[in-house]
Amino acid sequence: MPDTALVALFTGASTAIAAVLGVGSQLLGEGRRALHELERVRDARDAERQAEREERLRRGTDRMRAAVLRLAVTVRVCADIRRDQHARLHERDLVDMLGQARDHYYRANVRIEALRTLVSGSPEALAAIEELLSAVTEAYDHVRSASSTQTDPERVEKRIRSELRRVSEMVLAE
Repeated sequence: MPDTALVALFTGASTAIAAVLGVGSQLLGEGRRALHELERVRDARDAERQAEREERLRRGTDRMRAAVLRLAVTVRVCADIRRDQHARLHERDLVDMLGQARDHYYRANVRIEALRTLVSGSPEALAAIEELLSAVTEAYDHVRSASSTQTDPERVEKRIRSELRRVSEMVLAE
């Protein structure tokens, strides 16, 4: 075989091998780039979901806090009216305030249960929510009972606020 034919054969084979290696390298590069893009999109989606979840938790906590504080203030006013008859402005003050306390108790329970559904399995946060629910129920029971004149309204309100802070810290730390 003549030398030129061997050189042409060698050159052609080298070119074909280089083309195959180039295409393979390009395919590997595209594959890596696609994987990196997929990871970036997945990470962005996870970050977005996490941000949405945190926002839902923050909103749920804020709504629950507002409802519980409304109840705490109403309970305090009812207890003050029961303890000191001079705190009344009108004969129906206590009856009206007890009706508000009932409404606020219901709203607080709804908000607490809504927050419980948002909290995902953190035993500490769920335990804190249970304690808050217990404090809210105890406060409402005190204000509802006719013998609640012996109960210190400040102590009841402090317990609610303490449990409320604990729930807020646990839920938002999650």
